[in-house]
Amino acid sequence: KTKTKVGLKLRHGKDTRIFRLQFVSNAPLSESEFDKWKKACIEGNTNLPTVSHIEQKQRDIKYALEYRFSTADVEKILASKKKFDTGPKNFAMRKADLTKRRDMAATNGEHDKYEEYKKELDELERKAEDLDKKRCSTISTISFINDRNRKNNISRAYLGIREEEKRKKIEGEVDDPFTRRKTKPKLGNTKSKGQPVEMTSELLKKLEEEKAAKLAAAAEAAKKTVEIKPTSLPKDEYGVKFGKRSVTSKQPKLDIFDAHNFDINIDVDEIQSNQPITPSISLKPVTASSTSTPAGPTKRSLKLDEWKRKRGIM
Repeated sequence: KTKTKVGLKLRHGKDTRIFRLQFVSNAPLSESEFDKWKKACIEGNTNLPTVSHIEQKQRDIKYALEYRFSTADVEKILASKKKFDTGPKNFAMRKADLTKRRDMAATNGEHDKYEEYKKELDELERKAEDLDKKRCSTISTISFINDRNRKNNISRAYLGIREEEKRKKIEGEVDDPFTRRKTKPKLGNTKSKGQPVEMTSELLKKLEEEKAAKLAAAAEAAKKTVEIKPTSLPKDEYGVKFGKRSVTSKQPKLDIFDAHNFDINIDVDEIQSNQPITPSISLKPVTASSTSTPAGPTKRSLKLDEWKRKRGIM
């Protein structure tokens, strides 16, 4: 509930009393309450309000509902609410405001205001410490429980590791498909398993030099390959010339694709001029008859280009 010192002077029958707004309800008046108030006025010989008085009160209520608060009104309302505040809603903002006012008072030489703001700051710090103690009282208990559980987990883990080592000594290494395998990367140029090589700048430089030397050797071996002349290549029965790439016997084979690196020269004109074509199928000439149509299907002559395509020469 909001605390306030504002009160209303109310009359119920012949009794008049001031009630604080803290204990006044803003709910609509029920019919039973209105009958009770009317009966009390009649018993106390009190005049009931007239119609004009009720209309005036209605206009007053409408004006109050549509009233626009000015800056002075808002500051007055906030000042009245601060009288009943036990502490600030935001300690950080309140502390920053008091610190700023204290520094301004010290700059202007207002020692009374400086002492007043300093006193408020000390009081604010004390309230903040009290609230922090109340907040940390439950957190300390939770942190104690978390620390105890953490220690128990560590002790159980160590116990499981020791039992696993004992089992390995008795039973040996057993493959377990449900256990994650250790896949620690290893360097390929390590000297021995017991002596791991530490990567240093000198070792990295040495590896780069070895890599450059290998690339230079590969480039030099590629230059020593023998160029093949197409005129000196042997021919098969159709006149197709094949050539093979020769590599020095001292140099190893560098690339598997070098086995397919050769040239093929096909001279179709030379094939047609040097070797006669002996067809393997018998062809009969087709004579056109103008008088009568043949009884069976007509035979189509096979051209030389089509026959070459079927034989795979072209």
